[in-house]
Amino acid sequence: MDDLPVPRAHHDMGGISKFMCETVDTDSHALTDFDRRVDALRGILGAKGVMSVD
Repeated sequence: MDDLPVPRAHHDMGGISKFMCETVDTDSHALTDFDRRVDALRGILGAKGVMSVD
């Protein structure tokens, strides 16, 4: 058998150095219209019991 590692799927890229070269911006920023719409949808779907973020 080959000694090559199994290729990682697109959702399994944690810990790979080429994806960890940029820091995450954690500073506060103004919300966009998209941010507000997504939060509103999350609130409605959560209130109706359709989804949870837990």
